[in-house]
Amino acid sequence: SGLGRLVSRSLTELGVAGVTVATFAEWAAGQAWRLFPELPRRVAPAEDSAVAQLKRHPALCTVFAEIVAGTPAMRAVRAGYRDRPETVRDLLLHLYGDRVLMRRVVAAADGELGEEVVGELLAHTRVQFARTTEHALAHVDRERLQTLDCQPLDAGTPTALAETIDGEDFAVVFALHRRVSGGDATRHGALARYQHVLLDEAQELAPIELELLGRAVAAGGSVTVAGDGNQQVDAGTRFRGWPAAMTELGQAEHTTVTLAHSYRCPPAIEALAREVLSGTPVATRARGQDAATLVWTRHEQRAHLVC
Repeated sequence: SGLGRLVSRSLTELGVAGVTVATFAEWAAGQAWRLFPELPRRVAPAEDSAVAQLKRHPALCTVFAEIVAGTPAMRAVRAGYRDRPETVRDLLLHLYGDRVLMRRVVAAADGELGEEVVGELLAHTRVQFARTTEHALAHVDRERLQTLDCQPLDAGTPTALAETIDGEDFAVVFALHRRVSGGDATRHGALARYQHVLLDEAQELAPIELELLGRAVAAGGSVTVAGDGNQQVDAGTRFRGWPAAMTELGQAEHTTVTLAHSYRCPPAIEALAREVLSGTPVATRARGQDAATLVWTRHEQRAHLVC
């Protein structure tokens, strides 16, 4: 991201070494691929979808215990044709591919998830866990599998997401593995630990993502969190407040500092924004110096708002 590049360059110019600068998505993917090399290396394009909302919703955690204990479907698979050890990716398939469990997740979400998301998730999972056409036709001469536009055979088709993983899945993988193994380590290593974690825009992260970051804080380490609970870009995540966020980060004991003024916009705009957020009646006309800052436009219907 642009902010990440700016911070990295600033740290270099200041001579500060040993600092990792990354978005949560980049960091979580890197940690997961290092510890779980069996996971697909191709991340599906990010989408603002009901499936992504379900995968980040706290209700999903309510069925993790059953995945750890083994559902009837999981026991049937283990007693049947499986001829290899079960991997953490198999746990994702058992989780997302179980219609009964997903219906229970929707029920536990108290109306925040629609019933239709179950069918969407099952279809999405079916494609992601299918083999790519290149792998399915591995017995064919490689030259005959080359497309004119040099794109994969599945590109632009309903199977374009074959052998991919969603960005939301990395936190879920760690949560499942921790419940199975009791920790965040595998034979390939352990989750990185940091003496200090600085987290910006924390209101955009789901509880399961905050929990993973909290476990990355070393013993005796500290956390600095910044954000605005009223400024949320991702509509798929519901921010539950700073006390809850800090608890999810493992920092129940914390100090909160609230900025009293904004330095990003003129005082008149800040005052108007605070009025809107407070729910109090908003003045319909700017006066004095504010008249040059605030411009009011009336739209007769919603369609005009997008013009």
